[in-house]
Amino acid sequence: TNFRPFVVFLTMGSLHRCCAVAACLLIVAAGAGVAEAKVRLPVAHRLPSLPLEATACPCADPELCKPSQAVHAKEVFGFGGGNWQWFDWTVVTTVAWSSDPALICHAHSVGARVIAGAPGDMPLTANATARREWVDKVIANVQALHLDGVTFDKEDPMNKTQPERDFYTTLVRETTAAMHAALPGSQVSVCVPWSPNGIDGRQYDFVGLAAGADLLYGMFYDERSQIFDRCIASANSALPLARLGISQFLQLGVAAHKLVLGVPWYGYRYPCEDTSDPAAEYCPIRSVPFRGVACSDAAGSEIAYSAIMRLLAGGNATTPRRYDPLLESPYFNYVEKGQLYQMWYDDPESLSAKYRFAKELGLRGVGPFTYSDVDPKAKAESAAMWKALHIFTSD
Repeated sequence: TNFRPFVVFLTMGSLHRCCAVAACLLIVAAGAGVAEAKVRLPVAHRLPSLPLEATACPCADPELCKPSQAVHAKEVFGFGGGNWQWFDWTVVTTVAWSSDPALICHAHSVGARVIAGAPGDMPLTANATARREWVDKVIANVQALHLDGVTFDKEDPMNKTQPERDFYTTLVRETTAAMHAALPGSQVSVCVPWSPNGIDGRQYDFVGLAAGADLLYGMFYDERSQIFDRCIASANSALPLARLGISQFLQLGVAAHKLVLGVPWYGYRYPCEDTSDPAAEYCPIRSVPFRGVACSDAAGSEIAYSAIMRLLAGGNATTPRRYDPLLESPYFNYVEKGQLYQMWYDDPESLSAKYRFAKELGLRGVGPFTYSDVDPKAKAESAAMWKALHIFTSD
């Protein structure tokens, strides 16, 4: 077996593809001297900044236009509403980033919630009036669209001394309290990085955010956003880093019942540099800086699981599916227009390991970014991805 020790040190010049635990513990806010080259913004599924006109209930039963009152001991919380007709609604509890009326009616009929992204114009200020006006507008827009709440997804760097750090926590807390009062059964969540230790410079008040919101959706993916060891392709969502990140949140004082283990239903393809060996084990990548670190996953590109499966089954794959037993992640090589690529992704095997881990720790939930990255036309492939979620939800 090609076993790779996971704990390595920066001074040793690691030849391993894993993100060193020692390096991950040292991630800090961006420094000067390396240009910003990667824009990491969520897709445009936020509530609008301007007030909306209330819309008529689109559901046949007007009761379905009210927020869901269902109580879920286990959450399957994911993003994206495309192809919702083919979701496994026996497990889905929350769909984020959608306002499709037909989806809302169906979700409410089975006790699931549909939430939007919080507007980007957050008033991170000491001005309580400005914050209250913003919260009122958010609630009015949630009501106008017959939604169940919002998720905050702020990914800007922020250090512990910035006053905006406390204002963000305050805004989340005030939004949650007001949303619950106006819309019983509503849900407010916050997206957080895979570790509380300053990932990409995000030194937020995670304990305060957990206390002020219903859920924290941990983004346990894009773990190579800042690469501190060798600049090579590697796992997008390594299970050892999920274990590390969850343990850090728990040690910080965030309760397990507030944490959702977010997983990727997509992968990264990396153009390999300085090698043309179609069976290459390691794939050196171009150095693309991000927030003060010289190498990042910006050298690659995100690919939906359905597209990855087509590439693996196509005639351009130069290796079979491989599986790294330490990172618990699959990968393979392929050639396109003379360029060698290495693809790292998650599939039912690697995701099942994460779901079992979340269940063992008693986390509140799991869920993908995004539900829509599987192709319902590929029935067996899609069914296997949905079936894996039952590992977490089953008794």
